[in-house]
Amino acid sequence: MCHAQTSRVADRSDADVARRLFQRFWERLQDDVPVAGEFEIKRTPAKGLGRGLPQQDRLLRCRWAWDRDREMLEGLPESNLFEHFLSTRRALLLGMGPKNYNLSGPKHAYPLCPSGFYFLVGLVPWFDHANDEVRLVKSDAATPPGTIVVRVQLRPKGHVHLFIRERDGRHLGHDTFWEGQVFHRLRISKLMNYSDGRAFPSSARLQTFLSKGPDPAFTDELRTIHLQFPRGKEQVEAAFATEIPAGSEIHDLERNTHVTRKSATQASDIIEQKVRRERARGAR
Repeated sequence: MCHAQTSRVADRSDADVARRLFQRFWERLQDDVPVAGEFEIKRTPAKGLGRGLPQQDRLLRCRWAWDRDREMLEGLPESNLFEHFLSTRRALLLGMGPKNYNLSGPKHAYPLCPSGFYFLVGLVPWFDHANDEVRLVKSDAATPPGTIVVRVQLRPKGHVHLFIRERDGRHLGHDTFWEGQVFHRLRISKLMNYSDGRAFPSSARLQTFLSKGPDPAFTDELRTIHLQFPRGKEQVEAAFATEIPAGSEIHDLERNTHVTRKSATQASDIIEQKVRRERARGAR
């Protein structure tokens, strides 16, 4: 067999290995949902970060729950910033401040979230990248030990170096590149593993780069305080339950209306009311 033929065979073999490993990683993520618990995220900005961006450390202590259809985050009193939202495939209820909420159609929520340390690449779930082009690339000094590096092509101008632990297909971090420059650098330093194989980071660090310089603009550090994998309808619904307090103003951005809630209301009920209204309008 000539050198060119040998090279093509090796390329096909590497592509098969990358696809199988990426599929295993993707399946492991599926096994890990739904997941919920209590978490802490500390954001540290670089010294001298530009005007208009927060200079002080941010601390978010939160309740959080995630599955493939929903995400809920409720900031707790220990935080020094306000975050509160419920995101579903049908709508997003996003807290802009205490008793001030925007209601819109479905889109990705953008606050600090535990999901960004495991399930997301940027703002998009890994589940949405199942069919993307993948191939193996060489490890380097920054690659976590025991991992294989899979390059995932993000169209049109980005790609990710995904670090997958070879022995069990676990996600240990990734580097995201946009137009050849690193944008996110995630490292999972410790996974909390359950006896049935489910897992979620116990601690992780996510660095964000906003320029071509070597230093991150800010660094987010995750600490898991309490973790659960709810099973059964009652446990799952309890994990996603979050209350909007009485007196809150809900601004429906699509209908250009707002209402003030006279009593405390479940966020899921507010979203369901919006969905029913939209269905009724569509049926006219």
